[in-house]
Amino acid sequence: MKLKITIILLGFYCIFINALTGSILVPTFHLDGAFQTASGLFRLDSGQLPGKDFFPYLGIGPILIIFPVFKLAGSDLIASSFSTLFVTRVLAWVSVSLVVHLILRSKSFISSLCIGIILLIILIGIDKSGFFINKPFSFLIDPGTSLRPVRASAPYLLGILSYFIVTTSIPYSLKKYLAGVSAGIFLLWSNDYALPTVATFSLFFCIYFYKNSATNWLKDALVFSLILISTWLVLLLLITAGHPLELLKYNFRDVATDQWWYFSPYYDRIFHLSDLGKLINADLLILLVFSIYAYKTKYIESIILCIIGFALFFGGVLASIGGHFTKIYFNAYHAWAIIIAIIFTINLIVKLISKNIQSNQILFLRNLVSPSIIICLLMVASAGSYKYYRNLNSVQNNKYFYYIDEFGGYLNVKWKDYIEFIKLNKHKPIIEEYWGLASALNRTFSPWPVDSVIHALGDVRKKAQDSLVKADYIITSKNGNFSIWQPWSVSQNFWFYKTLFSEWEPIFHSPATTIWKKLPHKRTEQNVECEITKNRDAFTIKTDKTGLINVKLNYSITAKGRYLSMVKNNLSYASDAAGYVSINPKSDNAFFPVLSKGDENEIYDAKIVGSDNGEIIIESCEASRFIIDLDDEDEIYPSVFK
Repeated sequence: MKLKITIILLGFYCIFINALTGSILVPTFHLDGAFQTASGLFRLDSGQLPGKDFFPYLGIGPILIIFPVFKLAGSDLIASSFSTLFVTRVLAWVSVSLVVHLILRSKSFISSLCIGIILLIILIGIDKSGFFINKPFSFLIDPGTSLRPVRASAPYLLGILSYFIVTTSIPYSLKKYLAGVSAGIFLLWSNDYALPTVATFSLFFCIYFYKNSATNWLKDALVFSLILISTWLVLLLLITAGHPLELLKYNFRDVATDQWWYFSPYYDRIFHLSDLGKLINADLLILLVFSIYAYKTKYIESIILCIIGFALFFGGVLASIGGHFTKIYFNAYHAWAIIIAIIFTINLIVKLISKNIQSNQILFLRNLVSPSIIICLLMVASAGSYKYYRNLNSVQNNKYFYYIDEFGGYLNVKWKDYIEFIKLNKHKPIIEEYWGLASALNRTFSPWPVDSVIHALGDVRKKAQDSLVKADYIITSKNGNFSIWQPWSVSQNFWFYKTLFSEWEPIFHSPATTIWKKLPHKRTEQNVECEITKNRDAFTIKTDKTGLINVKLNYSITAKGRYLSMVKNNLSYASDAAGYVSINPKSDNAFFPVLSKGDENEIYDAKIVGSDNGEIIIESCEASRFIIDLDDEDEIYPSVFK
């Protein structure tokens, strides 16, 4: 037991030092990722609550599970980076260990944790070697831009609770209550994995009730369902401080409705039933084979592993149907499938070899394993410690970096003037397009309840637009740092940028952001002729000047079913946008920017994507441009032209 405890402590240290190494420098990427997570953590730390004060786009569960480590680490920006890395890696360890435990049908989860940490290190090593092109195991330890591995840990965590409930000597009469409470907790987790996880495990428990009491299973299932819903409602009321409807509305109306047409890519979607074939891949064969194995053996461990696999797969399906189709949504399932295949194969080989080895030899090998694992972990821990102190010393002695107490970490000196500007204006209201360094430094928040412009969806968009008048300064990202994504954002969020270009002027540039100050008066708009083509499916802008044109369309759409509506604007090229802005297919008007190349005859067409049986009919078109000195355009439109 002492050896096992030593292995587990070494495992935690390896993860701890690895997370420390990854959080020496203050993050400066101004879009998703570190700041998206930090925004929710900082809001919780300030006393704000989900639903009541803000809407966590990443989900309630992932933010809450990271928050305790964030508090212990110091509640600053570096603490956010550290806690996110640490929790992500611990959850990866727990997930791999659970797979080990269930396949080996181990009697001790401590033993499974010991094997799990070594296996996780080996799997990451395999990824680094380039054996798998898509690096499925690295997904497990990388928070990415939206905590996807943390969100995808829900099936594993509920799997642990479910396994405990059905295999321990808890009185059967209590199991339906414990199962209902456990499932109810995870119904709050995140938009993509909460429902698939709870649905699949609910089916599992219903089958379990039937197998144990064929006469009373329906009653047990009903009690389980009532407890599940009651737990979810009570927790939702407590977490939101009595504001559950606001959170539900944002998640299931504002986000669910808008993200379909708002986010790219636009062409790779589930438009028709026939498109569901895109969801089928080789990994499903592993799920099929293992499901047959579970059915044949009736092992509860194998059944739970299958349930986890189905939950992960359907989590990817739900995200693909609700938004766009991408293999990224199936990374968690892909990792599960390969880990299952690897551990199952290794276990089979070990069993075959064990048949030809004497019992005293097996005992000798077992006694050799634990010390070998400790030696391996000591090597990993030593290498990790060396790397951390080497990197820390390198930064501390680098004249291009300096330490900022408020962040708890080091920042490039290129940001020094920007940081000083923010400190000098600490008490002035600042709105950031993406919650970032300025907000983290002053521990403040934009007056809207989301972390960024791109998450101001549905009715939140109007609230965010109305709140712009409250700011003394507005901070936006620079196109030079974020390539094609910033022009995409300008196109999709012109409610924000049109106001910015009309009423604000840039006064300061950091390495990645621009600070804007309100003008005394709005800029003058000059009307430009916008002519609708004969077929009413396109328009031209009668100007020989290059630059940004403000366009307003009124339109009707004849298409049916699931589709997208797009209009050429020469500006939005992110992913597969190809110079087209996506407009709301359920609306009858749109307001967006067009980048004129000075050709009066250039046609800006409107088209339907995903349906061959409809078209966009343009009813009216209005266009204008701001009167700005030519020498100033590159300064006024830094997000577009710089």
